Amino acid sequence: MYKKKRVRKLGKPRDQRIALVKSQVRDLIGRGYIKTTMARAKEVVRVLGVLAHHVKSENKRMAEAYLKDERLVSRLSAFDLDKRLTGLARMIKIGNRKGDNAKKVLVELVKNNP
Repeated sequence: MYKKKRVRKLGKPRDQRIALVKSQVRDLIGRGYIKTTMARAKEVVRVLGVLAHHVKSENKRMAEAYLKDERLVSRLSAFDLDKRLTGLARMIKIGNRKGDNAKKVLVELVKNNP
């Protein structure tokens, strides 16, 4: 039986939603952290896990096609992905936004253990 996939709409049309998530993933890998809402953060962490799986399975071209930057893919591959399957990012709650009381989080990449 076909079951519809659950997608977070984020209050945007499909093309804008994809561009938003892609931009936030690029910023997260590039800077190491981003501040965003809880719903967007959950979507960003999900996409980051998929990209890490592509990098780990030696399918880096898929990750390069998504990120459009080889430096970001090499930075993502610098993580020790053989020992860490999940948990590349951590979400820390930082309170609510003043205007609409949306839950804000800090998403940061987890450093490798020496």
